[in-house]
Parts: sequence; structure tokens; C-alpha cells
Amino acid sequence: MNIKKDSIPEERRCAVRDPYPCAVSFTALGNSHNLPNGIEKSAEIIDISNDGMRIGISDQFLRVGSMIKVRVPIQGKKTSIPVLAEVKWISEKKTENYHSGLRFL
Repeated sequence: MNIKKDSIPEERRCAVRDPYPCAVSFTALGNSHNLPNGIEKSAEIIDISNDGMRIGISDQFLRVGSMIKVRVPIQGKKTSIPVLAEVKWISEKKTENYHSGLRFL
């Protein structure tokens, strides 16, 4: 399932990610682990760049390779931008939460 316990994969990003702590919602678009299509879930954005972001989630219901639609909130505004993303990696944290690396499509 490609889950690494308490580690982040080696750095392979082209862009630097900046902290962007805020709530985000997403919807699975297919091959997720335990999440049916169309069900909206919430997560926490940890950091973001122009080509992806890292989110924190409480349950492991995504798979590497899953496609999701993320609604990224705009700070200071009451709106969000829908973005398609692919789950590139998943890491289990000591707190029994998970971090997932997403690449924007």
C-alpha cells in the first residue's frame, strides 16, 4: 500500500512548499481505499506550492495513485478553488494520523 511509518519521502519537488495551515475538503474520484466516489471528506493543509500540497488526514482511506478533487480555500476570502490532484505518497504519523502528498493536475 506504499505507507511509510513516520517518514516523508526524499525531496523530489520542483517548487518550494510554504506553510498554509487551513481546513480543506476533498472528494474521491475513483480508486480510493475506503472512500466511495462523491463522498466529501475534510483534511488539514500542512503546506502548499504551485504544483502540489501536503495534507493531514485522520483516517487512511486514500491510495497512492488515487485521483481527488480538492477545494483549496483562499485565505482572507469566502471562496475556494477546485483542483484535481493525484495522491503521490502517504505517511503514517506517530499520532495515528496520516500525511499525504498531492500533485496538482
